[in-house]
Amino acid sequence: MNQQQLIKQLSVKLQLKQVETKKLFTCFLQIMQRSLQKNQDVSLAPLGKLKVKKRLLSQKTQQTIKTVRFVPGKRLLEKIKNTVHTPKSPVVHTEPEHLNDPNLAEELPGMRLPVYEAQAYFVGVDFPASWIRQYWDRGYVITSLETLGATWAIVMSKGVLYQDQLWTQVQEMPSEWIEENLANGYQITSMAKTHEQWCVVMSKTSGHGQQYWYHGSAFPTSMINQHWDAGGQVTEVTGTDHDWTVVMSLKPSSGNQWLMRNHEFPSAWVEGRWKEGFCITSIGSSQEEFCMVMTKAKEPVLQWWIKGENFPEAWIQDCWDQGFHLTAIGTENHQWVLVMSKRDQT
Repeated sequence: MNQQQLIKQLSVKLQLKQVETKKLFTCFLQIMQRSLQKNQDVSLAPLGKLKVKKRLLSQKTQQTIKTVRFVPGKRLLEKIKNTVHTPKSPVVHTEPEHLNDPNLAEELPGMRLPVYEAQAYFVGVDFPASWIRQYWDRGYVITSLETLGATWAIVMSKGVLYQDQLWTQVQEMPSEWIEENLANGYQITSMAKTHEQWCVVMSKTSGHGQQYWYHGSAFPTSMINQHWDAGGQVTEVTGTDHDWTVVMSLKPSSGNQWLMRNHEFPSAWVEGRWKEGFCITSIGSSQEEFCMVMTKAKEPVLQWWIKGENFPEAWIQDCWDQGFHLTAIGTENHQWVLVMSKRDQT
């Protein structure tokens, strides 16, 4: 029995159309694998909690995954085991052990803001290696990184639960360095490029899970769609004058996500997604195009954004005073774009 036959059989059992079952099956593969490894029944119940990719599933399917429990026979169990696989990618690493808890996979979908204790930022032409070291020693980690022309902007935060962090600064994309550190349990958490130099930041215990990344001149629409269908999220998007870099992470509690590409900041689109409970989580821009990623939040979040040629120090301080924290930095048409966020307690 191949995958198509298996989907057909599941479709009959669940009384769903095959196209719906295929979407459901793709999202459910990882949960199946964890259950089988523990010799547990394969249950569709976790998808009822995940509500994976609501916009792809009909109301009937969403109701079905809340109620149906499917316990396959021995022969079908073996077929499912043979079907579970990891998509091929030039850069792959295994999820850290702390992410393999099936209870984590059953959490509600979406992103959750860290409990920030404090933040600091640097803006300047010379890369601040000693400044980063000083704040590392105080318990801060790099949480945002961006460039505008030859200027670096770096945000470091305290309270983010990265256990370890490292960075490299080189002229060319450090592909081998990234692959080596992915294999050692690090994950890509920030990257940016001036006209002359790349900087890539990698961290442990970021919660991103298994990662796949792309670097090239064309925007990787098919790669993003592929990993969205497998339950992944865009966790980093970076544009330069001539190319794009996108990082996809198979997060253990991945939720719905939107990506917008436009020639300018899509303010009306952002307002619409905010009303639906989405938050700005990544910003990138090339010479011709602006890209924004918004992710469903686990809890109500308030966000503000500002755009301007000068780095808005007074605005940042005012936001900090009101309990906001700097969660994303990008650029658009030679201007800084900053996003402030905080949990909505109302």
